[in-house]
Amino acid sequence: MILEIIWACWHLPLFFISGTGQHQLPFGLFLLNTVALSILFTWVYNNTSGSILMSILLHTAVNGWASVIPIYPSAANSLRPYAIATALLIIIAALIVLVFGARTLTGQVDRATSSR
Repeated sequence: MILEIIWACWHLPLFFISGTGQHQLPFGLFLLNTVALSILFTWVYNNTSGSILMSILLHTAVNGWASVIPIYPSAANSLRPYAIATALLIIIAALIVLVFGARTLTGQVDRATSSR
């Protein structure tokens, strides 16, 4: 959750710059999106032996698919696609926590059971 707060604050200036993706989004919805993505990125990092490369590739993919699928309000003329994408990310993040447990997000994986 600390990472999510830092990440949201890092992007905060973009909400005031016209022409950026964040400028057209409600901050609350963006915050929910970053919570879900923080869980996803942390899980990928912790489950690829701390691979920054895999986290960077996932971040690039997340940024890139938004240009392929018009989810931003300026492209879709609606906030609905972004809200649906955010809901899907929340579902994926919740499934990760439910299936793998919250301990996989802290890096405290039980080595005895994870090597099987």
